[in-house]
Amino acid sequence: MFKNSKRLFSNLLTMYKRQSFKNKPVRTIYYISIMLILLLFKIKKIYKINIRGKNFLYTYKPYLNMGMGGRSQFVLREYYDPFLTYGMDILPKNFNFIDVGCSRGFFTLFLLASSNPEGKGICIDPFKYALSDLSEVIMLNKFSNAYILRGIVSDKNHEKVFLRNVGTPSEASIIKKETHDNKNGFYCKSYTIDQMVYSMNLIDSVEFIKLDVESAEFEVLLGSEETLKNFRPIIYLEITRKEKEIREFLIDNNYSLHHFSHNKLIPLKKNVSPDSIVAKPLN
Repeated sequence: MFKNSKRLFSNLLTMYKRQSFKNKPVRTIYYISIMLILLLFKIKKIYKINIRGKNFLYTYKPYLNMGMGGRSQFVLREYYDPFLTYGMDILPKNFNFIDVGCSRGFFTLFLLASSNPEGKGICIDPFKYALSDLSEVIMLNKFSNAYILRGIVSDKNHEKVFLRNVGTPSEASIIKKETHDNKNGFYCKSYTIDQMVYSMNLIDSVEFIKLDVESAEFEVLLGSEETLKNFRPIIYLEITRKEKEIREFLIDNNYSLHHFSHNKLIPLKKNVSPDSIVAKPLN
């Protein structure tokens, strides 16, 4: 109980530092209050998201474990990630996408709502509960153009890869694996982006890739070289490890690097190390 309370306080403190508090503090406090009431009385809520005219329905679920249920999305909404508000202008009107580490699908639903009806997406995550919630909201929104896969993405495809998962239930890594004890993780199937595009033929083109892969960003890029070469997708990724190698890989593949600063997407300088970057094909 104490641990959960401590984590909840930590999450609330993190939300306080986000842009939503600066732009709309009263509204943000209101949503936090509602979220705490829903959590206390274990009430599920379906609510509407509007991001620059793109609408979709999403769910909050009163899971007791931190990192589950969509607490941050319920409170932050359009401020959950800067790409949702400030990166939308770089997306083509018609696009297919791959959402790696899709979790419960907040970003996936934004992409499905933003693309034309023919646009398709591959959504992949290792957690059963997250994919179950994702399937629910996809049906709720009557989207029919998303392929859902359970697994992880890396530079090799394997039938059985160990994911270390300690602490937050929704975070697992193939990189941080000091132990193969089942109490500290689980096994899952591993794919590459090239495999999903070329061998599995789930989509016939890729215009956008989002990566949230808990320190395996570089490995995912290594397994996507053919896709990057042939389709030149825009890439949005967190950088938590091997920043130098990631920058060099993307530049060698003729990408320009950018990041969000002061609500704008600007070129990334060598001496700046942001949490996330946007890679745009030069051609």
